[in-house]
Parts: sequence; C-alpha cells; structure tokens
Amino acid sequence: MRIYLHYTIWNKGVHIPWICEGIKTTMPKNTILDFTFENCTDQSLPNFKRCLTGADGYGDLSGYEVRITESRTKFRWPNTNAAMARFLQSDCDLFLSPQDDQQIQDKNIFRNLSNFLDLNSNVGIIGMRDGVGGVISGGH
Repeated sequence: MRIYLHYTIWNKGVHIPWICEGIKTTMPKNTILDFTFENCTDQSLPNFKRCLTGADGYGDLSGYEVRITESRTKFRWPNTNAAMARFLQSDCDLFLSPQDDQQIQDKNIFRNLSNFLDLNSNVGIIGMRDGVGGVISGGH
C-alpha cells in the first residue's frame, strides 16, 4: 500500500517539527508528502525546509517524495482538491488529509489501514479528524 499524505498549513510553524516527527516515525519511505502552505506569514515554510534535512533535530524527511506548494487562495478545499487530483495521477493507493495541527502517531496505521481497505475495497480517500481511532493527535 502506498500513501499520499497531504497537509494544508496555515501559520502553524510551531507545529511543523512535531508533524515531521510523526511522519518520520510512522510513514514508510515510499509515502508522497504533499504540503500546501496557505497564505503563511509565519515560519511554517522555513521550518518545514529545516525538517527536510533534519536540521531541527525532529524529522529527516530526505527519504520521502516531497511536494511543496505555496498558495494564495483563501479557502482550504481548492488546495485539498488540487492535492486529490495529484493523488489520482499518482500510483498511490490511499489519500490521507490530516488537519494542520495533527500528528500521525499510531505505529500500526498501515496494518489497520490495510485491513480496512481489504474490507472496503472501493475506499481510497480518508480525511482524518481529531480522535479518529487513535491514529492522530490534535494540537500540540
């Protein structure tokens, strides 16, 4: 199973190292990481670029396929829709779209998602919200 993980970030620079640590400890290296930085006026993008190399001590995301988009729209859904379109052009099996203050924490996420997909073969898009099955954690 190959995952397409998309975050839309609005001024959550303080969360970026924490999110990167969650990615590094739970996502396999063949995951596509697609980050859209929406009208950010803080350190979100610079903090993410530091995460790419592990310069901040949290996540070294250099082994992932990373896509970065800067957006100036004022709505989340066009960004997510654009990422979903990129997902459909990829060879990924599942699209995950957490909120921008959520860290994936469950180390069994792939076994759980694989079992879920085996039972529901037509599912390909999952949006994660606070408190869903212990998969994520909101806020930090």
